[in-house]
Amino acid sequence: MAAMRLRVPADVGVSHSLEFVHRECGANRTRLLEVGCGDGALAAALCRRGFDVTAIDRDSRSVARARRRAVGAVRADFMGWTSGEPFDAILFSRSLHHVRSPSRAVRRAASLLALDGRILVEDFAPESVDRATADWLYASGAVLRAAGLLVGGPGRRASRRGSLARWRREHAGIARSTVLGRALGAHCRLREEAVPYLYRYFLAHLEPSARGVAITLALFRAEDALVRSGAIRAVGRRWVATPLVDRPGAR
Repeated sequence: MAAMRLRVPADVGVSHSLEFVHRECGANRTRLLEVGCGDGALAAALCRRGFDVTAIDRDSRSVARARRRAVGAVRADFMGWTSGEPFDAILFSRSLHHVRSPSRAVRRAASLLALDGRILVEDFAPESVDRATADWLYASGAVLRAAGLLVGGPGRRASRRGSLARWRREHAGIARSTVLGRALGAHCRLREEAVPYLYRYFLAHLEPSARGVAITLALFRAEDALVRSGAIRAVGRRWVATPLVDRPGAR
């Protein structure tokens, strides 16, 4: 986890994402566009690290929340949005799977980058979940709910036989990671890694307190340990994509 003060459960997810972006970009004053900024928590953390962040989102309420964090957020559809200056990095923070045409979005991103820029993608692979992985998610939710620690989220009871079917039902229609990977690979040189992701399903449903943070960290560490042991599958995906040099629109 990146070094930052963790005050609410959502900060654990922000720290995990911040670690990824900082590792890949590092230098202060990196000009970065975040596509799908949500409430601006990650953008605000990046600003504090010295990044020059532009954040866009299609949802007006999300943009308003981001602005309350002093993030220069803009309500915009990425496919029609323009910028006067090229970016060093463009980050799709769990947003690329929402785009109707990932291939078009990747081409659009490439056209907004500086020549040595890169596309960073954080997303997930719903197709990678097997029964053991779905069991862990829903069983963890059930335990937290029974302990009175969870409000909403994946805590409704699911039988061992039904957990995988439930996962597939709840994620029907979401783009597979293979689709995202192909869209990126058609236009870029790629590095890919698999990381913990399921702990994110609990972030909005745990109390905003030190106890909530401690529970979230425990979930993250448990998921990471189980992934490393091979007991469950890593559901998160990260790509670092360097567009091909002769791409159209390169600046």
